[in-house]
Amino acid sequence: MKEFTLRVTGKHMKKHYLVELTTEGRESNGIAFPPQHIMVMTNDRQEANVTLHASLLYHMRVSESKASTMEEFLQRKIKERVIGPVVKEETLIPKENTNLIEIIIED
Repeated sequence: MKEFTLRVTGKHMKKHYLVELTTEGRESNGIAFPPQHIMVMTNDRQEANVTLHASLLYHMRVSESKASTMEEFLQRKIKERVIGPVVKEETLIPKENTNLIEIIIED
């Protein structure tokens, strides 16, 4: 596992984004990789740090957020809608030779 910085970029940026990453479990060379579901909120620079398996396929969904932290999201999600529309959905494979995953939001 390796730490990566997720960076959301694009023309019309919102303040914060909720990034969800999921992967199915698999086995490779006798090593088990259990399923994962990770949720992170970007900071004011539209970045978030996350620990992922390099070379493993992840499904990514990026949504606009009215919350600025995961704690705020978890507190407010029961009472109100804090997540906006999904603005990006794709698969990705983190690479061992980089620490940055750039997510480009296109209008």
